[in-house]
Amino acid sequence: MKKIAAIAFLALGISLNAQVNKNVTKETKTTTITVDNGKEEQQFVKTEKVKTEQDIKFKDAESDKLNKKIAETPVKVNKSTTYSGDKLVTTNVNTTYYMLNGKRYTLKGNNGNGYTMASPENSNYGVLKTNGDNRYSCKIDGKTSVGYFDQKGNLVIETRNNDGRGKMVETYTLLKK
Repeated sequence: MKKIAAIAFLALGISLNAQVNKNVTKETKTTTITVDNGKEEQQFVKTEKVKTEQDIKFKDAESDKLNKKIAETPVKVNKSTTYSGDKLVTTNVNTTYYMLNGKRYTLKGNNGNGYTMASPENSNYGVLKTNGDNRYSCKIDGKTSVGYFDQKGNLVIETRNNDGRGKMVETYTLLKK
């Protein structure tokens, strides 16, 4: 009886695992740099990890066709960079991409301290510093604001109007492709 239960449990686990319809790609690139400053040699290691995930869905999922066409789905890209080496504190940098008004923005995070933001025209577009309560004080494009991430991963920036009566809300949409 125990063998039957074990076989049924194993078969159920395998069938549930087979239902995950995602295309996941992981890539790691490591670069080692040796610097000789005349007194000593120092080694620094830069490790870049890129993980892409894409859901696999069919265009005509309900049809009886044997060969079905795959529908276009968004691709989520997560990039992290780690720097380490002699007399260097190891740091991790995660890179995420966002869109606002047809422009692509890059958000780089560093060890939970906050983020730096770059626009296509300005590599120092903004800085987000953590307040510790999932909200960030932001200095973006010369304006002081408050920011947070919504449930979909979008970056929401709230800026008070100059008269102090209202606020402007901008949502940077998480770029999935």
